[in-house]
Amino acid sequence: AVATNGYGTTLTEGNLQAASTTACKTCGISTVGLTNGKWYAEFKQTASNHANNYGELGIHGDISNMVHNNPDGYGVLQYSAYGYTYWGYNATTANGYKANNDTSAQWGASYDVGDIIGIALDLTNNKIYMSKNGTFQESGDPTSGATGTGAMYSITAASSTPDGCYHMCVGDTSSSKTVTWQANFGSPIHSISSGNADDNGYGNFEYDVPSGYYAVCSKNLAQYG
Repeated sequence: AVATNGYGTTLTEGNLQAASTTACKTCGISTVGLTNGKWYAEFKQTASNHANNYGELGIHGDISNMVHNNPDGYGVLQYSAYGYTYWGYNATTANGYKANNDTSAQWGASYDVGDIIGIALDLTNNKIYMSKNGTFQESGDPTSGATGTGAMYSITAASSTPDGCYHMCVGDTSSSKTVTWQANFGSPIHSISSGNADDNGYGNFEYDVPSGYYAVCSKNLAQYG
């Protein structure tokens, strides 16, 4: 387990499954920090303790506040200027939300337990795109380059963040709700019905990897990172 914003989380399945505890919020942080290039990963939500889903995921460029106690709460993903998140609330309606720097807005579809959310992170053009079950939200086109068609956010360049990189993160948006996420950086712990690799031939993903994006693995990092 790791400490996130002063609370705990449970990591299992080779640290590829993260379950938030009550009052935990952001609970899973990728080991690898990404500084440049284009990257793809999938995250499957497998549990929630509330019908209105409070699951969230995205990226963060200042994780020190999440692994140490920050009494002001700014270590939580959506409260930071360097945190960009897509959250599933409200699962009982069609509404999803995006959030950054303690500001949220309706964006994309809601999602719930069983859905797979994809992150396409473009650190060449400083954009982030999110998909639900293979469909990029808001007509997102991760291959649109500087145009950023349908990007969830234009993000601060990784080199200008406190960490100098971005980590992919999962968790929940409420101090009284819990969720469980399973990460797939190319080697899933959940079953895959239709395997898809990146353009380099690496990874085993449920959905098609956008052209020019790569699985987060050591060989790709050496070549494209």
